Amino acid sequence: MDFVTHSLTGFLLGEAKRYSAIEKGEIIFWSVLPDLVQIPLYYYLGKKNHRFLYWPLPEDWDGLPSRRPDLWLIWLVPHSLPFFLLFVAPLILLLRRPRMCLVAYLLHLVMDLPSHTGEFSMKPFYPLKYEISGIVDAWKWPWHYMFSVWVVLVFVAGIPRRLREFFG
Repeated sequence: MDFVTHSLTGFLLGEAKRYSAIEKGEIIFWSVLPDLVQIPLYYYLGKKNHRFLYWPLPEDWDGLPSRRPDLWLIWLVPHSLPFFLLFVAPLILLLRRPRMCLVAYLLHLVMDLPSHTGEFSMKPFYPLKYEISGIVDAWKWPWHYMFSVWVVLVFVAGIPRRLREFFG
């Protein structure tokens, strides 16, 4: 999935309970963290392909895992369950952050399973070679397709708040 969809999902999780604004921000942060570490990849591909504001187009990513496996590790490692279990979960628990942060990070990984195919297939147990190929590369969709997903998520995100207001 894309960064905005993961952000909106984190926002939706933050609406599930009466969290403070800071806690909601933390939940959103953990929902996008696996993709935040890709910022160097965006810069590298955008600059290499002479893109406006160094923002790569979807086709710029084609072949990256085989062409630059060293850079592809930036994506593989934070998208793996061992990384979550060994580093992310202990850190969230040690810092005594809302447990919804754990759910947010894990949901990011689960949402990426059906939305990455072929060379971009998920390797949820990396460094093991086991791989799950999704059904569509949703992160390569045109902006208007992604926008329709965002509109639905914004609508859904408002439902818990309305229910809380209605039921008190």
